[in-house]
Amino acid sequence: MNHAGVPLCLIDEYRENPHSWVKLWKHHAAEPQAKRLNVLAARRGERFLSRYGGSISPEWLLPKLLETAELAPSVFEAADIFIEAADWVVWQLCGELTRNSCCAGYKGMWHKTEGYPSDDFLKELHPKRPFKQWGKSRSEVISPIRQRRKPMIGCITIFMLYSLYLAGVMGHYLES
Repeated sequence: MNHAGVPLCLIDEYRENPHSWVKLWKHHAAEPQAKRLNVLAARRGERFLSRYGGSISPEWLLPKLLETAELAPSVFEAADIFIEAADWVVWQLCGELTRNSCCAGYKGMWHKTEGYPSDDFLKELHPKRPFKQWGKSRSEVISPIRQRRKPMIGCITIFMLYSLYLAGVMGHYLES
């Protein structure tokens, strides 16, 4: 998506490219990228790998980001950020980009004390493509017990409107 949180699939230039659309967790097209991530992490002895039972899934954020970088470089370069859908909804509702600790820790490979995989790891993974989007995706991670900074007045109404909007977008996409 761009810096304002607009998914690239809603921008005419990228609408026809399937990599500009939301990537569902259960879609395993990023299997080759996940395998390469696993091999590299094991060879380097990356500590994060053991947290995930020794295997990074193609359902996670980094394999999908790498898949986009390799198969749709124009979409990859146009994107300012790659984030989980749950974080996007909160961003749109509250006006503040944060990452929730559940998604960041599980599918985003983040750890409370170690953070995300290192820049050295990312450079070795794909030397020709700087992962600027991954860096921007490393927004502040918050836990559920953190106090809200802004009042949530009207959020239910906004959420309902966004749900209707997304249903309309997906309905239009499925009809075409």
